[in-house]
Amino acid sequence: MENTPKLQAGLTMQLFKSKANAALEDIVLQYPEPHILTFPNYLAFYVGALLDEKITSKIVQKIVPISGIGSSQERGTIFFFTTSDNSSINEILNLYQYIPNYTKVMLVIPRGTAQIQRAIAEKGYVVATQTNESNNNNDLKINNPSVQVAIYDFPADFLPIGTDFFLLPCFHSFYKLNIQSDFEDIYNSARALSKIESLFGHIPHVMCAGINAARVHQVLNQFNAGQKAQMKIPQIDSLIIIDRNVDLITPLTTEVNVEGFINAAFNIQYSSVIPKVMGMDDPIVLTEYNEVFRTIRMMPWHRMREYVTAVQGKIDERLESLKARQGEFTKDYAQLKSLQDMKPKIEKLFNLANEAIKKLKQDTPAFDEIYSSEFQLLQHHSCIDLAENLVLIYNDWRNALRLLCLEDACGERRSASDVAKIQNEISNEFGLENCLESFLNLEKTRFLSSSEFRVPLRGCLEKLDVMGPVDENNDPTDACGTALGGFVPPSVRFVQKFAEGETAWLSKNFSDKIYINESGQKPNREPGETRRIIVFFVGGVTSTEVGTIRNIGRSYYNGEIEFIVGSTDKISYNRFLDQICPFLENC
Repeated sequence: MENTPKLQAGLTMQLFKSKANAALEDIVLQYPEPHILTFPNYLAFYVGALLDEKITSKIVQKIVPISGIGSSQERGTIFFFTTSDNSSINEILNLYQYIPNYTKVMLVIPRGTAQIQRAIAEKGYVVATQTNESNNNNDLKINNPSVQVAIYDFPADFLPIGTDFFLLPCFHSFYKLNIQSDFEDIYNSARALSKIESLFGHIPHVMCAGINAARVHQVLNQFNAGQKAQMKIPQIDSLIIIDRNVDLITPLTTEVNVEGFINAAFNIQYSSVIPKVMGMDDPIVLTEYNEVFRTIRMMPWHRMREYVTAVQGKIDERLESLKARQGEFTKDYAQLKSLQDMKPKIEKLFNLANEAIKKLKQDTPAFDEIYSSEFQLLQHHSCIDLAENLVLIYNDWRNALRLLCLEDACGERRSASDVAKIQNEISNEFGLENCLESFLNLEKTRFLSSSEFRVPLRGCLEKLDVMGPVDENNDPTDACGTALGGFVPPSVRFVQKFAEGETAWLSKNFSDKIYINESGQKPNREPGETRRIIVFFVGGVTSTEVGTIRNIGRSYYNGEIEFIVGSTDKISYNRFLDQICPFLENC
């Protein structure tokens, strides 16, 4: 039976949540009751995980998503959590006309921008001014609620999920950076990292892969120039920043580990999921603190099933043993109680995983064929025949397009006539007007394009050894490849090379294709002392990358390195293209 992976010490980041809740209390108590907290739908889980119920229960009378706010002539204060996302700001501003008498307060994570102020002015509203000369952002004056809006920079830059994973509340970060050329998330990323440095010490050693990674590092240096860290001796040895563009293969590749298909089926949000199947209607929290989930989260389906069977057999065996030795009940009680507590947890997670894989195969009848085709793509075979069959037989445009884009990411170069034929087929199905924006976005990212891919990985895959070794049962023997049936994400290989001091090798092999940079030096550690490395993804991270990077610290490096993973946002293979192709909403 599998041993439960050791829980990493990580970083104690709960202090950041405490500071955010203290700031919320300071702001809310300045304004007239009743107090209502609201937020766009995409921030629901973020806000829910952020808020401390002990505080909000005392100062807030109602918490509801924006969709639950109706027209009202009542008075009070509505606090709007939001990011600088344009669609969210517009949704909030459009609602203001229906609540004219409420005092309106925007809590912008992490900061209000000039663009937000322009949007407010264009709608005919005025940003409230400070009531004193101390430039205190916690003291804004509202004289006329019907036309004034208070804006606060809200210090919830990121949400800690355990001690070794954190996420920013960015929305479609890849799209904003690479399609809109909106670099607000570069600033937000650097600011979040600077907040971590302010508490745990300046990180002396930084490695970057990709242009957006370099941009984050540049802005981070600007923050550091005017900031003092609380700790002179850094608790974090190194920072690895990965631009999503460096590896666009992984977010298009089916995740076949337990966490991956739960996420693909039910969309895990900040460690919480509401599957709404088999009576599971309440949020289920999936974190490293749950030792059962910690054990199975990166297992493929068959290994998880073997593990569950073995654990349930052990529990039943111990129960029978205890019945035969009732006189030693007290001695055995603690161990038995632990096993009894574990059994329903295992059954619940097994049922959740089982329903997830069932849903994925119901939604995608060609699930197994698609997965097999992905491995062939990595070995430079074409998927065009399968893509055509997915459309003709199953009307599965989403997966057909995903396979074509994955083929592009693996280095396939299409002719202009082939691109035109594919676009014509899509236009016939969805209408040119509905598809034009998507075609432009795909061209800009070099998906479905006759132009050379932005970061061509055809020559990189073999050098990075993305197909790890397997045993006689075809099970991966490389600790990095257990999550994807032997495939190791290129991003993970980059992390390995950086962690092992092989930046020069990366520069030699990839600097003509990928921006590679290293600055500073890692501090010297005593023998046996754990080295901590933050790996931060700009433009989104998959659950497989998070889990694999976390696991290699424990198994590949025998606990000598602890990886803490962070990202602008979480992405999934079956939803990644949605931010680029709006017409997929109709699939």
